[in-house]
Amino acid sequence: MLKTSDLKVARAWAIKEMFRGFWDYRYAGWAKRHFDRWYARAIRSRLTPIKKKAK
Repeated sequence: MLKTSDLKVARAWAIKEMFRGFWDYRYAGWAKRHFDRWYARAIRSRLTPIKKKAK
């Protein structure tokens, strides 16, 4: 329910949880691909604190 809501907190939580999978990769190439996708979503999030952390 929280994930599908339009609250800023929900979007920040979803982006944080999306990054969590980064630490599970064994190969640098797959980790970079995951990070690039996460970074793109974080920058488009319209949440200033998330954008600062991503940069």
